[in-house]
Amino acid sequence: ATVSRLAKLRARKGREESGRFLAEGPRVVLEALSAGLCCRALVVSNSASEGEAELLSKVLSACPKGLASLLPEREFGRLCDTRTPQGMIGEFDQPRPPDFETLRDLDGTVVVLDAVRDPGNVGTAVRCAAALGAVGLVLTRGCVDLWNSKTVRASAGAAFRIPIWTDIEVPVLAELLEQESTPIWLTASEGTSLLELDQTPGTVALVFGNEARGVGREWRRIKGLQTVSLPMSAGVESLNVASAVAAILGILMTKGGRGRG
Repeated sequence: ATVSRLAKLRARKGREESGRFLAEGPRVVLEALSAGLCCRALVVSNSASEGEAELLSKVLSACPKGLASLLPEREFGRLCDTRTPQGMIGEFDQPRPPDFETLRDLDGTVVVLDAVRDPGNVGTAVRCAAALGAVGLVLTRGCVDLWNSKTVRASAGAAFRIPIWTDIEVPVLAELLEQESTPIWLTASEGTSLLELDQTPGTVALVFGNEARGVGREWRRIKGLQTVSLPMSAGVESLNVASAVAAILGILMTKGGRGRG
């Protein structure tokens, strides 16, 4: 029964209906437990102890008693997205999403991912944003599910530790940002180089589109926005979204942009 229940969480529909997600690997499971998320089950492969004994012991010590169970390798593999399973999967309640209106209270850089569909890219972008001072992230409608296990794994636990608003419609977000007079910067190759800007605002919404099409047309209808770009070597047209997030936030940090304390 546990295996069939957990298998449903591999699909977005199953995650949305249950409000739960899978955390793959002992490090991600430990991050979820450390962040105070409610663990509903913990399954361990019967070969999990090879090479990770100390880490596995830490997880089992942090996990509430009675939740851990051992699975044969073949059954365990049915639950994994990775080719080389990491020996442990936790079932957790999804954190309560922040209220949309609390976006008004943020003071610093907000990263907006616009219809970015690659789970590894989104997860790594979340990790970079958390590491490089962003105060929050917004995933617009059309982005991959934040609680896809690949996204969670790529975020390395950052998805549990920074405010993230999901499935937000662009016009609704744009209206709120305009009401708060928050500058909106679109990232695109034709924009003004960040190195040419003398000053950067203390609070700004940085919008990143997906690699194939860039930011959506809805953004370009907004008045008063600014388009910015990364200075890059000749012959290189673009970076993937996560790399662009890291590079731009790094530049803003050196310019004194405001982030999380």
